[in-house]
Formats: sequence, structure tokens, C-alpha cells
Amino acid sequence: MNVEILIVLVIVVMAAALIGTLMVGFSRGNREENPEYMKRTGKNWAKLTAIYAAVVLIVVLIFVAIWKS
Repeated sequence: MNVEILIVLVIVVMAAALIGTLMVGFSRGNREENPEYMKRTGKNWAKLTAIYAAVVLIVVLIFVAIWKS
């Protein structure tokens, strides 16, 4: 399979995941305030950011490995 097609496919999947995450975050259920959730907002964003950063790093490493072979 062509590497460019794989890159586009990964970007599309990552964009869909980001849009899905934002849709969940801004959903009606999340707009109703939950005091317990609001106490952990910083931790939740930190965890989510770490997950996205790890996935991006893994994808970049895979592409570099494919590109060099």
C-alpha cells in the first residue's frame, strides 16, 4: 500500500477521534454540572492530552520505520 494513502488514512482517523472527543465533551449530559467531575477537570485534560500525545508519537515512529524501509 502507498505510504501517502496510509498517512491520509491515519490523519482522517485522528481527526475523527478528535471531533468525537469534542462532541462528547460538549454534549448535553456534560453540560449539566457535576461537582465531582468539575473537581477533576485539570486531571482529565492532562490524561486526555497525554493519550493524544502518546498516540501521535507512536504513529510518527511507525511512519518513520515504514519510510526508512
